[in-house]
Amino acid sequence: MEKHEVVIAGAGPGGLKAAKTLEEEGKEDILLIEALPKKRIGDKFCGGMVPPRAVDLIGIPESLINTTLNKADLHIDGLTFDVPYQTRWVKRIDLGQYQLSLLKKTELRDSTKVMDVEPKENYITTLDGERIAYNYLIDGSGFKSPIKRKLSGKRENYWQCSGYMIKTKKQVDDAFHFYIYTDMNASLFWTLPYTDLLEVTVAYPIYGSIDKERARQHMEELAGSKDLSLNEGEPKAAPVPWDYKGFKFGNIFLLGDAAGLPSTIIGDGIYQSAKCGEMVAKTITNKGYDWERELKRDLLKHYYIGPGMWINKVYGWTNAAIKIAHLLTNKMDTKISVPEFISKIARRILYNW
Repeated sequence: MEKHEVVIAGAGPGGLKAAKTLEEEGKEDILLIEALPKKRIGDKFCGGMVPPRAVDLIGIPESLINTTLNKADLHIDGLTFDVPYQTRWVKRIDLGQYQLSLLKKTELRDSTKVMDVEPKENYITTLDGERIAYNYLIDGSGFKSPIKRKLSGKRENYWQCSGYMIKTKKQVDDAFHFYIYTDMNASLFWTLPYTDLLEVTVAYPIYGSIDKERARQHMEELAGSKDLSLNEGEPKAAPVPWDYKGFKFGNIFLLGDAAGLPSTIIGDGIYQSAKCGEMVAKTITNKGYDWERELKRDLLKHYYIGPGMWINKVYGWTNAAIKIAHLLTNKMDTKISVPEFISKIARRILYNW
């Protein structure tokens, strides 16, 4: 049976960062397995938000940045909250190809899908029936990972994101817009402008329900406000798992979406995945590394400060947000500028920006 010191399933931000860090720490026997062909590594429906700490962690060059936005507007029941902040976006396929180009010693086996794992025997099985043994297994193969499901066996909780990528001749907006509607409880809509695309998306918890016809109407209105139509766009869909499954299972590690570590607040996960990859590599190469402390300090804090999921189960977080907004002001159709110092505090709490 073929065997490697480290086998990585999935060439996402986490798997690629793990491979890069392992190389830097002197490891040479690394096998990276990816279901997509090499030229498509990184191709995923994802907003591609990379806050400064993600840019620094991965080492993303300025040439890869597609869009830089300096504010986000939150629209709630006729009110608009203008939040000044800066973040950047990259196209996921560009990010994947860039991270892949950094690897020098890792063996890539693309167009290969991992189907099963035998933790006690320390080997995985691919779709072709091939068995590959390992000393350490790193699972970055995402939400549908068979490795994760065999290890955790827990019920899945996730946001379902469904949207459209509409081609544009130029960037059509200078802000990231979030929308909460009174007739769409427990759903969050957004528009994200790239230099040559507009993303229009709705996200809703899988344990809830959504009026798909009404959701499309809202999305069509959002696209129409930019003189665009959903019919011109490419439909995309992806789950955002938020139910933490665990990080270390003996000599097997879960990363990012497989671990259920995307933010429970807005669903971003590139930083979380890459950070997991770095943590795994340090855990493997440094026996004194305190991964539990790092995990709680940096990746699990959104569970304590992001109560939206709990509120939704009890009351409906959409209605809660609307009530809070109306407590702040009794003026309708008013644009409210959030002071910069409050915005800085929020960024510090949510992202350590």
